[in-house]
Amino acid sequence: MLEVQFTRPEVAGSGLVFPTPLGEAMRRSNFARRVWAPALRRAGVDGLRFHDLRHTAVALAISQGAHPKALQERMGHSSVTVTLDRYGHLYQGLDGQIADALDDVLRTSRGLAAACAPSADPALALSKDESAGQTGWALRDSNPRPPPCKGGALAS
Repeated sequence: MLEVQFTRPEVAGSGLVFPTPLGEAMRRSNFARRVWAPALRRAGVDGLRFHDLRHTAVALAISQGAHPKALQERMGHSSVTVTLDRYGHLYQGLDGQIADALDDVLRTSRGLAAACAPSADPALALSKDESAGQTGWALRDSNPRPPPCKGGALAS
């Protein structure tokens, strides 16, 4: 559909995606009446504001791992705080990803990736209480206890 729009002479001549028939910038009210409302009717969508596309784009970018600072710049927010105040709720669950990534860095940097892989040996597996953070060690630290390593590496 946009391919057809871009071939229109007033579009090609103006560099605007939705110019007036004279190739000038369209006023917001004219865009809403001439372009947006008919497109919503054809799509069978009711009540969608053009500005909602901005929020959808940010939500999709966050779901793909976009950094808040990059979004702040793209959206034209005055600070990353404005971006996080508006969209911070979409970053839920990132703490687990951070913990996993740091754990991977630690194990890889010490060459322990294979030695510290979770064990299938029941004698080395964490008990239900330990995995739930109920040990004395876990009570002193808010991070979950790392799995035991073969050969005593990283053993606490």
